[in-house]
Amino acid sequence: MKVMTINCVYQIGSTGKIIEVIAERLSDRCEFYFCYEKGCKPAADHCYRIAYKWEYLFYHILSRLSGLQYSTGYITTWRLCRYIRKVNPDIVHLHCPNSNTVNIPKLLSFLKKEKIPVAVTNHAEFYYTGNCAYAFDCLKFKMGCGNCRYVFDAHHPYLFDRTSYEWKRMKDALSDNPDLVMAAVSPWVLERMMLSPISKKLKKTVIKNGIDTKHAFYPRQDTTKLRKKYNIDSRKKAVFHVTSVFYDNEDSIKGGRYVIELAEKMPDLIFIVAGPYFLNSKKTYPSNLIFTGNILNMDVLAEYYSLCDLTLVTSKKETYGMVCAESLSCGTPVAGFKSGGMESIALMDYCEFVEYGDIEQLEKVILKWICRKESLIPDIWKDAAAEYSAEKMAEEYYLLYKTLCKKGK
Repeated sequence: MKVMTINCVYQIGSTGKIIEVIAERLSDRCEFYFCYEKGCKPAADHCYRIAYKWEYLFYHILSRLSGLQYSTGYITTWRLCRYIRKVNPDIVHLHCPNSNTVNIPKLLSFLKKEKIPVAVTNHAEFYYTGNCAYAFDCLKFKMGCGNCRYVFDAHHPYLFDRTSYEWKRMKDALSDNPDLVMAAVSPWVLERMMLSPISKKLKKTVIKNGIDTKHAFYPRQDTTKLRKKYNIDSRKKAVFHVTSVFYDNEDSIKGGRYVIELAEKMPDLIFIVAGPYFLNSKKTYPSNLIFTGNILNMDVLAEYYSLCDLTLVTSKKETYGMVCAESLSCGTPVAGFKSGGMESIALMDYCEFVEYGDIEQLEKVILKWICRKESLIPDIWKDAAAEYSAEKMAEEYYLLYKTLCKKGK
């Protein structure tokens, strides 16, 4: 079975890693082709870069000027469609081709015309909102968008609000395709998909993201080196915060400012932040706040999870919550704000979430859970390994591929 995956990144980022995990687990049953916009230089012949760097920059600027995030990329999309014809895949698996160089409505229309079965994984919300990666409290996607108060967050336009046009384009491209299935990464995403006229009538399923719970994310017994590296006393309790980017401003949806505030309120705890960070040189930050920078090695990341007594999540919105799955697989409980997808995939016997922004209640939850880890590690690890395994995710996608192939023939 030939499977072509299309995504904005390859070998990097959460979606890039998920694609690799699926391909590795199904390599004996499927032949994978990878189409991507940004990422590491591939060694395999089955990798195809959609756009040159100058094209990416050109369409990025054009998107800003036109107000169209998903409907530019004319030449690059034509080139991609030509490559699809050449490979002639049995399945096209769309993830997040949302970096301006893929004209998503045009690509979907092409796949529908060619009668190529399509699996669409909703890692973000833009397929069924037609615009926003995260719609937050806005429900305009239920009616067609337009006059968008979040237009800059959705498209970053310089001049025009084209959200109504993009919504209609996405709806037209996705509708009336019997060979297309929308996969939600969490039950919460499925509920949101049911609200949208774009996806309401489409075939849908839930396939949760998976991680390597056998060789990467599992409890580490010895974390002495990390404690010595940061001079953390063995009696000290530590809180871990993993983020794609750390800002301390109010606009950051990852909630970095809340981590800083909690560190100030709880000086007896160590707060470790993993991920790229941007700090204000004019500000003074709490001494119990440690920044590690980006951690790309999964084994090292698992050591940090194992070192800490609790993982803290302060995002405003998450469609899934990979940090939650990784932390629990390493035997570490999770506390944070309710963000939609995360609490719908979390093992609630080992997690607790409060309303977004309720810092006082979150502080109480941290104090409640900070000393519970040691007695719970075996149970957390066992339950998480079964729930979040990469093998489980890959097998569910394989069954979806088989079903789509049968319908396409």
